[in-house]
Amino acid sequence: MRVEERSEDPQSRQPPSAAPSKDRIAHHVRQLVLVGLVGGLVVGFFLAIYAVLSEPVGWDTARYLDQTNLATKFGLSGAAHLVLPEPSKLLGSRVGFPTTVLGLASVLHTSLFEAAALLPPLAAAAIALSAGAFITYSLRQGVWDLAVVGLVVGTSAGLVRLTGGYTDNLIAEALFATMLVPLVSSVRGGKGFIAATLLLAVGELAHPSFFKVMVAILLLTALTYLPSSWRAWRRHQARLLSTPSARLGLILGGGSAIGAAGIYGLLNTVPDEPVLQRYLFIRRMKEDLPLYRLYVTAPLAAIGAGSLVRRYRSARGTGTAAERHSDANERSDRFALRFVLTLLGAWVAVTAVGVLGLVVGKRWPAHRFMAFLLPLPILMGLGVLSLWRFLAKRATGRLALAATAALVVGLVGMGILSYRAVARRDVEFIDSGKVHDAVAAAAYLDAARIPIDHPVVILVTDTGPTPRLFIPEEARIFRTVFPVARIPNLYFYVGTPEGFFAGQPTTVSTGQARQLNRISQDFFASVQPILSKAPVALLLSSYNPGYTQVAAEHPDWIAAKNVAVVQGPRLPAPIPDPKFPTAPHRAAIPLLGSAGLIVLALLGCGWGLALLPAGIRPFEVLALSPGIGIAVLIVAGISADSLGIRLVGLGGTLPAVLLAGIGWALAAARLGRHGRRAVLSL
Repeated sequence: MRVEERSEDPQSRQPPSAAPSKDRIAHHVRQLVLVGLVGGLVVGFFLAIYAVLSEPVGWDTARYLDQTNLATKFGLSGAAHLVLPEPSKLLGSRVGFPTTVLGLASVLHTSLFEAAALLPPLAAAAIALSAGAFITYSLRQGVWDLAVVGLVVGTSAGLVRLTGGYTDNLIAEALFATMLVPLVSSVRGGKGFIAATLLLAVGELAHPSFFKVMVAILLLTALTYLPSSWRAWRRHQARLLSTPSARLGLILGGGSAIGAAGIYGLLNTVPDEPVLQRYLFIRRMKEDLPLYRLYVTAPLAAIGAGSLVRRYRSARGTGTAAERHSDANERSDRFALRFVLTLLGAWVAVTAVGVLGLVVGKRWPAHRFMAFLLPLPILMGLGVLSLWRFLAKRATGRLALAATAALVVGLVGMGILSYRAVARRDVEFIDSGKVHDAVAAAAYLDAARIPIDHPVVILVTDTGPTPRLFIPEEARIFRTVFPVARIPNLYFYVGTPEGFFAGQPTTVSTGQARQLNRISQDFFASVQPILSKAPVALLLSSYNPGYTQVAAEHPDWIAAKNVAVVQGPRLPAPIPDPKFPTAPHRAAIPLLGSAGLIVLALLGCGWGLALLPAGIRPFEVLALSPGIGIAVLIVAGISADSLGIRLVGLGGTLPAVLLAGIGWALAAARLGRHGRRAVLSL
């Protein structure tokens, strides 16, 4: 079996005399505008929530903003190695969020909170556009197919779930989705090996744990191709390293090695393995499963899969004279169809194993496996297109178009319902009251002229069902906006002022006593050694339900709105209410969303033109550019940080701009050397 590089799409090829040059330019401009519109709609779909909420969404957002805040002073590696009081655990090997947020905040001249709110919608758009480009490039389809698949993927329940809680997974999936086009090109013998390898490596840096999932998917795909690859090599139809299994193995090996070098070398850390709670995974899987509405989505995906199977079987025949391509194109088409089916099937199989693992007792995050299941919305998009083509042959064009549009609108509507369900859940977004109170506490410390290295204790507690989860989350929210220089001397005491003055951890016998008592002991272990240093102790309204009673009993303790000084200097009068960071204001949402998408496209487009396979169309390059732009921000951030450059201001802007400039220079060299038509299908 000899595989060839993808040749130019016959449907898009026209002789020079077929149409004036201006018409061809206008045609490509319309395609680019449509791609940009799809990306903008997906970004707007997710950013619209900030018309209601005022702080970034996501359970993990506080954890990563905490890490990002520390990185502004100590760097990525330095923050990971800080010895901090509880909750001290930072995910030092997961740098996708800090690097992209710091890069976006610097380039767009916005706050970390606004950049953190902007990142998930941008990553979702990158996934949607990359998924659409994967289908159009592999199956030789047009830009409207990209638009349909992109909209279905971009508003799917899986992306809704990830944007509602797991930004690091979202970043990794954006990189893996962007990798698919160069992957299919490289595996069938074309250009794309370097791009696929590098994107896989950056995905490992973004999320080492889910990198293992992608490795399993690619490994299963390689094993599926092993018999045919072996036969092709034995029959001298292909060189050993040119077979699909070998190419996949080389990409896996190269990506793993580069990613590991970044983690162990540049970041000087090891892959993080957070403590997993099986009972939480079971609960979240039960909560999440209804979001996918499998009674609708599974049949639609089955129709999409069936359309691929029918097309593959048809491609094995000779076809009519009008449909017949060259031998090379026929082999390339059949290979691409088989690869798409094999890769998506392997992805589904790995997801099924992940879900079954939780069922049989493993501590595996099955709900994330489901959210990561990109083949489901891709096949749904193909199902929509298959139904449209079916209707187009049997009904008037307007009726087929109306039915298809109604189906797409219905799928988007299901995405809206899913997003509303996720947004209503507890602690799935940062509490603006906690942000305000943390900023007010810092303002008091400055007004009272408390030295930077003096210990500060925040009295926190929780009366909910899961204090072991919620109290560390409260502490991380506090650290997202607290002055970085003070954080090494910041402590949290779980309990009341009476318990703090007694110098004892909190012990209760009602409610979630076991959880609360245990976490109180854990946090007190850090607090106890500094009690003799007369630390400043603060009680904040959003962090402790006992604030109202204490404030009523001790009005002289009030230092600012929602801030009571349990121990420390008293101010003659409360300080003014300080400003605090928020997500984008309503008027800024469209501007920031558009600017962010344009920035990512500009950062990535040069590298796309330099490294993506020959014969790719301009609209596909644009669709892949945001995902490549995310990779540029991560690589530039890690590289600059390893040189001691802090990713703030020019330190966050220049490395990304320089790396993007190198990509554009390489693109110009490639286009100049080979010509535009040798690189792009124009």
